[in-house]
Amino acid sequence: MQKIICGGCSFSHDGIGGVPPGLDHNGGNSFLHDPNFLVANPRSWTSYVAAELAADSFVNVAASGHGNILTAITIRYLLDTFPYSPSDTLVLFNVTDPARFDQICDHESHFKSAAIPWKQSDIPFAFVDRRTDFLRTIEKQTGQQCVERMTSMWLRCLCDYLKNSGFRFAFMTMSDYQDIATYKWLYDEFLNQLIVLDDESNMIDFCVNRGMTISDQDLHPNLFGHQTIAKKVLGFLEQS
Repeated sequence: MQKIICGGCSFSHDGIGGVPPGLDHNGGNSFLHDPNFLVANPRSWTSYVAAELAADSFVNVAASGHGNILTAITIRYLLDTFPYSPSDTLVLFNVTDPARFDQICDHESHFKSAAIPWKQSDIPFAFVDRRTDFLRTIEKQTGQQCVERMTSMWLRCLCDYLKNSGFRFAFMTMSDYQDIATYKWLYDEFLNQLIVLDDESNMIDFCVNRGMTISDQDLHPNLFGHQTIAKKVLGFLEQS
């Protein structure tokens, strides 16, 4: 039995993916055959990995346009709330733009982001749409370096918790953040968990250099890009 939790931004987003485990069930994976449900078609590397590993439970909290604060809070909430164990749980995520600030809100808030994939029954809070004027004002008045420091702190809390609790985890970066001082620890202390994609250190360069983006202007992986990334992730997991 294996359970997978994924997180990140639009580079990992593909709906909620399944159901978290409960005390009386193992959860669910929308990308596995089930006689009672239609099997979903993978559109992200996360979903391809969950299907290939045949995880009993697969939950993907990645949300387009959001940042590392959302990733850290949602993954930690799932681990604290549902019966996940270090012995059977794999956590995968992509680190995204350090300058993205995330703000929690109620599911009923009219500021709620439409990119939130989970239901209130899974996670009882949501996040504010980052395009709203007041959130952009907060980011601007806080300043980019302070926001980067804040997102770094949340991400470090997640990585330290996963390591100290014995959870198996790995991550990729959307772009190269090695020159950002507040993110240096990520490359120094968690290099063994960093999935390096061939000669490139990040997802954008990997896809751009191989013509695997949606377009010249849209640097998100296309379907073949997601499939290729999934194979790299699976290879990394086999060797680690």
